[in-house]
Amino acid sequence: MPDELAAQMPIIKKVLEAMNIKVVELPGYEADDILGTLAVYAEKNNINTILLTGDRDSFQLASDKITIRIPRTKQGKTETEDFDKQKILETYGLLPKQLIEVKGLMGDASDNIPGVPGVGEKTALNLIKEFANIDSIYEKLENGEAVAKGKLKENLESNKDLAILSRELGRIDVNAPIEKELSGFEVKEWNKPEVLQIFKELRFNRYIERFNI
Repeated sequence: MPDELAAQMPIIKKVLEAMNIKVVELPGYEADDILGTLAVYAEKNNINTILLTGDRDSFQLASDKITIRIPRTKQGKTETEDFDKQKILETYGLLPKQLIEVKGLMGDASDNIPGVPGVGEKTALNLIKEFANIDSIYEKLENGEAVAKGKLKENLESNKDLAILSRELGRIDVNAPIEKELSGFEVKEWNKPEVLQIFKELRFNRYIERFNI
């Protein structure tokens, strides 16, 4: 995390606390792991969940009861797009969990996930559409089947360990050891006087007008 952002985290938490919005964190676990753990727990309890995140890695969590809501700015306005299991199928031609396999092949430089050299998103998608998962690809390669040709075949054969490691690095942990009492996430009224004071200190004048506090 950049130092400039890290310095703002205590302020963000202070604002959320005043808004009575629950903050969950656990050393050694990323935000995706905590979101995934809570979403899957809610799903098991027959609760529909919407995850608002800009991280498309969360697509692997999509199901009939878990929807990923992606925000984007268009012409100065924020819009959102929802991805459930069906939308993932329509968009990528794969089940949500198969996107972990895609990440294992293509990697992700922004998350320091190496992937297989020379394999981009299009190639990774095509391979997983055809062979379902990384294990199947390597099983067929070891059996001498024509999974790929030329440099692609060479890169796949030479980087099996990287592919498997990258898949694990890209997999969201849905078993983070956190408290899962969902009543703590119920919507509550803000502590308006405290929010107003913090917004004044931060000179969030537009927000003060917008929220009428």
